[in-house]
Amino acid sequence: MKKLLTSLLLVQSFSNTFAYSKLDECLNVNQEDKTRIFKILREGEWTQFKWDGHFSGSIHDRRDGFIHMATLDKLEYVISKYFSDIPIHIVEFSEHSYQDSIRWENGFPHVYGDSLRIEDIVNVYRCIEE
Repeated sequence: MKKLLTSLLLVQSFSNTFAYSKLDECLNVNQEDKTRIFKILREGEWTQFKWDGHFSGSIHDRRDGFIHMATLDKLEYVISKYFSDIPIHIVEFSEHSYQDSIRWENGFPHVYGDSLRIEDIVNVYRCIEE
């Protein structure tokens, strides 16, 4: 059974904890704003990001040579395919923060040659599967 949990304050922004089934309801994103991009992080990756102040990519990102990102309409697909049954953080950014580093490939934004910076975070959402 999936359930909605309480909100937390993390880093510089509000972090909403919710079950995957509540994705559309809980992401505080203007559905019409197509400039938002998202990075899905495992617990340890999020902890390291907060500690370092930047994120150079997961093991898969480094293997592929870019940071995998997602758009709002692709989040559910990516979560179900690669992150099912584990706690994750969805970190929201403005595409404008990385406009010189983004390449759009197969409908997904990929950040090349740049780290994600903590100061560019718009919001953070903590997700669980029950």
